[in-house]
Amino acid sequence: MKTRQILKGLMLTLFAVFAIAVFASPEVAQYMADIHVLGSADPNVCTAMASPLVITFAKDIQENLYPDNEFYKQSRDDSAWVDGKTVRLPQAGAVSRSQKNRNVLPAQVKKRDDTAEEYDIDEFTTDPILIQDTEEMQLSYAKRQSVLTDHINTLNTDISDNYSQIWMPTLATNMVRTTGATLAATAPGATGTRKGVADADLIAAVTLMDRMEIKAENRFMGIPTDLYAQLLSLDKFVDYQKRGLVDLVSKGWIGEIYNCKIYKRSRFAIYDNTATPVKKAYDAAAATTDNQAILLWQKDAVRRAEGKIKVFEKIDDPSYYGSIFSALVNSGGRLARTDQKGVVSIIQTLVS
Repeated sequence: MKTRQILKGLMLTLFAVFAIAVFASPEVAQYMADIHVLGSADPNVCTAMASPLVITFAKDIQENLYPDNEFYKQSRDDSAWVDGKTVRLPQAGAVSRSQKNRNVLPAQVKKRDDTAEEYDIDEFTTDPILIQDTEEMQLSYAKRQSVLTDHINTLNTDISDNYSQIWMPTLATNMVRTTGATLAATAPGATGTRKGVADADLIAAVTLMDRMEIKAENRFMGIPTDLYAQLLSLDKFVDYQKRGLVDLVSKGWIGEIYNCKIYKRSRFAIYDNTATPVKKAYDAAAATTDNQAILLWQKDAVRRAEGKIKVFEKIDDPSYYGSIFSALVNSGGRLARTDQKGVVSIIQTLVS
């Protein structure tokens, strides 16, 4: 029994000596010190040990905002010829006249001289956007998808802005000026006051369309948000809820008045304030005397040609350490008729 106790004591002594020798070595001492640092409550130490490349974002991203661009689909579609430079539109010549109880024979033979109008196809392109490789590794949201969506929405908005300008009439006979209450100017950059939209203005515009002998079906009204707010004060204006026309919403329409289905958009065309107002390019600089306008049109009175959006990509560019994306679309349009029948604009009247 004593022998066993002596052997047990010797083994414990040897183990203690071995443990002291191991933990006293410089390598183990440094390892234990590192463990102490990693477990430290000092926030500066923890920050120093964290990886600088790890950034956590929510998976969803607040995307950029764009106006409603559905209105321009209500037009004659010439997209089959969008790959060319120019679209030509035949124009019928003078109408053949009739005569009651004709008593002179043979009747005089005349020739109808047809003409052709044309419009060019424009090219719209986006600025290239770089997504570096490290961004795709670090970000938890789909940045590439977001960037491509931006390219598409930007092009759709630009061609919509362009249609809202080129479809506006230029003839004074196709224009109605507002006659309502005096209100603050609403065009971007405009100052002073303007006459608001009155019920009489809408009636005058629709009457012009009727006098042009334009078909009553497929008539539309494109209106900027600020002028739509003025429509809401008109007793005769009824929205889709009051009429029960729920299906209008799925088509982008938000109401109907005087047989015109309404498209509301944050912005529409702008005219200057000359005696016969001149429509401005959609990207022209703002002026203090600018006036917003409402467009009334019949579907067959306006033309459009639009191609499919093409996305360009350069994946893993060694000079930029990432991938580059851009997009392109061809689009163009014009009024269908040289006499501008089928389109009427209601333009704000400058007061001061």
